[in-house]
Amino acid sequence: MTAAPDTELRHLGLDATLGDLPRTNFRIEADTLGSCVEQLFLDRSDLPGVLIYDTGRAIGVLSRRRFMEILSRPFSRDLYAKRPVRTMLQNTSPTMFVLKLGERISSAVEKALLRDPNEAYEPVAVSGDGYDLSLLSVDLLLHTQSRILELANEEKNKLLEDIRNSEQNLRRTLEQLERMQDQLIQSEKMAALGQLVAGVAHEINTPIGIALTAISYLAEQTADFGETYRSGRMKKSSLEAYIATAHDSSELVRMNISRAAVLISSFKQVAVDQTSENLRDFEMRQFLTELLTSLNPEFKRSRHTVALECPDDLKVRSYPGALSQVVTNLVSNAVKHAFADDQPGTIRLEVLPTEADVVIAVADNGRGISGEVLPRIFEPFFTTKRGSGGTGLGLHIVYNLIHETLKGQITVESKVGGGARFAVTMPRILPEVEVRE
Repeated sequence: MTAAPDTELRHLGLDATLGDLPRTNFRIEADTLGSCVEQLFLDRSDLPGVLIYDTGRAIGVLSRRRFMEILSRPFSRDLYAKRPVRTMLQNTSPTMFVLKLGERISSAVEKALLRDPNEAYEPVAVSGDGYDLSLLSVDLLLHTQSRILELANEEKNKLLEDIRNSEQNLRRTLEQLERMQDQLIQSEKMAALGQLVAGVAHEINTPIGIALTAISYLAEQTADFGETYRSGRMKKSSLEAYIATAHDSSELVRMNISRAAVLISSFKQVAVDQTSENLRDFEMRQFLTELLTSLNPEFKRSRHTVALECPDDLKVRSYPGALSQVVTNLVSNAVKHAFADDQPGTIRLEVLPTEADVVIAVADNGRGISGEVLPRIFEPFFTTKRGSGGTGLGLHIVYNLIHETLKGQITVESKVGGGARFAVTMPRILPEVEVRE
């Protein structure tokens, strides 16, 4: 049988119908002699069969395959070559099998092959509104379906390759972030950023995990789909289910890769330059006085008043670099968020020593923090000043420095209109075993 060339299939998709395929509408009258039909098949090698009409009505299909098989039998040539094809059709030919032009190719193949085994590979007649009957070979249907699946498999493989490349790029990015984390942890000057990398890496793991799960699921479904096709159990529902799975999986991967890309982009824009000193003894009041002096230009621009309450001669053994960043961020956070524009306010820095700990409280008399915002203020990248230069990293860095470096805790109390109070509780003396390598 003649098969449509691949160039005729390039435009066909998984939803191709019988109307997309080349068909033959060659027909003969039922009184035509068998010898004339034999000569017709010899002259036209592209004909899978002919439609047989009687007084303007199609009464059956005579296929090349069945016709040549019958004439090859002993005495059959003498019997049928000199008689009208009506005789052969009535005695030996199968009933005409008609499908609609809009029938999908995969469904048409399934229906054709479900016929009686002796008829399964016989041509099928095709009809449509406003169209006469035409003829289509099952061999062409099988070839077309096979090629469509090959083209679909090529597209699927391309998609999987793109997904694998994206996965590899994300893995490399994650590995780079993890290496950066190791380097930052070793670097005293970038302690805060080192903690941030850990948070970012944790955030990226979620979309990568979802993408990997989707890829694995798509691979399993592809293997099952291929086994179904090779075993000859292919159904329309199986093909449609696989298409839906491939679409949903690729969309899931695309969304999570995009999410990871946004996280990475945000991280690259972060610039943190903090210095962390070695563990040493220092006098708290002198330390805080010098720190607030360095922040005076910011207070002058905002017209805020900063008050320090700290006992004299309070000795502390800790990390002054980390503590400097904590206090600076808490004070700067109050300046930026606690007060309305051009509204002067008061920020009070209070130090309360106990026998084993020291509490450093930063309080303001500003607008306060709403109940919706309060539980999230230490989350990375969370900020209420997104459009005004806020990065959402200040309090997250404070939280990590207090817990990881100063070995302390931080709490916050606030209500709308009643100001806010951040309290840092940390050991007065960090033992030598706490010194970081």
